[in-house]
Amino acid sequence: MEWLYLAILSAAVLAINNVFDKYFLHKLIKHPVSYQMVLVVTGFITLPILFAIFKVPFIYPWSIIAISIGAINSIFAIIYNKAVLLEEISRVVSMSFITPIFVIPIAYAFLGETLTY
Repeated sequence: MEWLYLAILSAAVLAINNVFDKYFLHKLIKHPVSYQMVLVVTGFITLPILFAIFKVPFIYPWSIIAISIGAINSIFAIIYNKAVLLEEISRVVSMSFITPIFVIPIAYAFLGETLTY
């Protein structure tokens, strides 16, 4: 049952993050690409600290693949930031949570997963 508490906590933190995104995009940084670059630079600053604390090993080629996926995720974050800039955060967030509609067929096609009860 621990997963449920973690999932609820994750949703609460994500909600706070979404409100901050909206605030920063409307009040401080008014361009989605610039905002994403600030987030990336901040991540690069904190990344060595996290690696030092958690002793994350570099495993070739999986680490390269993970870094590439993170870079691709930045492209999607720019699109999300543009949507946040143009529309109310509550509408953008609700549309971003239609992900299961896309995950179900993709998981079936690539992973062979099916819905079960």
